[in-house]
Amino acid sequence: MRSEICDQVILSITLFLIVFAPLAFGAVEDWALGVIEFSVLLMFCAWALKIFALGKVSFVRPPFLAAFSLFLILVLFQFTPLPRFWIDFLSPSVNKHSQLPRTDPNLCQSRVDPPWTRLTVNPQATQGGFVNLVSYFALCMVLLNNLRSREKEMTLLTTLIAVGSFEALYGLLEYWTGHQHIFWYKKDFYLGEVTGTYINHNHFAGLLELVIPLGIGMFSLEYSRYQKNGGAGSEKGPKGKGHPSGLKLICLLVSVALMLVALVLSKSRAGLISFVLSIAFLAFLLLKKRTLPGLRIALLAGSLIGGITLGFNHDVIQRFSWSPYEARIRFGLWKDSAAIVRDFPLWGSGLGTFQHVIPYYRSQIDFLKVSGVPQPAAWYHTHNDYLQLMVECGIIGFLVAMWACGITLWRLFATFRTVHDRERVILGQSLLAGMIALLLHSFIDFNLHIPANALLFCVFLSLSLGIAQSQKGVHSVSYLPEASEPTPA
Repeated sequence: MRSEICDQVILSITLFLIVFAPLAFGAVEDWALGVIEFSVLLMFCAWALKIFALGKVSFVRPPFLAAFSLFLILVLFQFTPLPRFWIDFLSPSVNKHSQLPRTDPNLCQSRVDPPWTRLTVNPQATQGGFVNLVSYFALCMVLLNNLRSREKEMTLLTTLIAVGSFEALYGLLEYWTGHQHIFWYKKDFYLGEVTGTYINHNHFAGLLELVIPLGIGMFSLEYSRYQKNGGAGSEKGPKGKGHPSGLKLICLLVSVALMLVALVLSKSRAGLISFVLSIAFLAFLLLKKRTLPGLRIALLAGSLIGGITLGFNHDVIQRFSWSPYEARIRFGLWKDSAAIVRDFPLWGSGLGTFQHVIPYYRSQIDFLKVSGVPQPAAWYHTHNDYLQLMVECGIIGFLVAMWACGITLWRLFATFRTVHDRERVILGQSLLAGMIALLLHSFIDFNLHIPANALLFCVFLSLSLGIAQSQKGVHSVSYLPEASEPTPA
């Protein structure tokens, strides 16, 4: 009984976070991030209590466990005090930066060189980044080890689609009515783009990139169910109750359409490109499995994106004309970031320290067009999550992180390629396509540094690993009846 209560607590907090994080302006404020970290702590405590109540440990290890553990050790090493002569050997540029004007009190406590110092140029920022990483890691572990039933997984999947649909509908209503508020907050920027409850339209697009492929996958499953029943409006459940399969089909189709329109009108160039590539990837995977309903809707979604982009709103095309202007600034920022990598090659400047280091390498004031108006830019991120990872954690940290990412994606891809259960294939590959879209977008943006999108990415990762793990016999998940093909007349 106690373990069931713990399961319910974990599920309830997860649903709360899925809804809360996007609605809280993407959880970019410190208070919202604190709510997320405290909620994950409660989930972890509930899991520990469940283990104590059951008297046994049931531990599912994700494929990235070893690599991610090494990465956490690296970050811990960055803010661990070390003798100064060690720092001189491991990362001499830390001492070089300690001689610069001390405008930030966190960079150094005094002008006298202490006998002990750290690899990071800002210990407080690195400690904060370490706490964030541990929170996301704990979230993945709790979800992977506690979502072992079809009902829980489908509840999360439905909630994710509902959140994406609400964000799209809310953003479109604000955009079409010209009200352009986020609840009580009057928007100052991105007035010509759909942003939902996010401040930045690119981060809003990141949310939709994750959710739309999942909506397509769920639509494909419901379409298979609808076909199996010969197009009947309902099917009989295990207790004889009817389920409005046709109504679900319509709701999912409307949800996908809303999110597609909102993605286009977000006018996020990287978002559109990443989504189209991920949909092409999903269509390829579904074609190999001969999953025609999913393939058709994936191709239809790509066609809709192209048609809406070309004919519905000329401003979307005009957004791409700004690329050469912004590209020069972006490439300049990346060039200066590469200079930081040269000064901190192995260990990096410290997780979360980019904004503290970049002023010493890029002193000029840049102007970026926001809603067509040039605005002075303050660089908190490189607009390339992979380059920022190399800046802050060095080549060693970058390689370890890529090891974790590569082995996880390969394990998921290999598992779903060999699975014969089409329902599991469709859901798993839809989740995988959404994650790939966000990873592609991260080459020219910083969606993984937005807490709401990072949290949802962890949820997607945990769900996809759980679905893949069920193939190995850890738990059995059945989403639809065994036969997904239409019954011959």
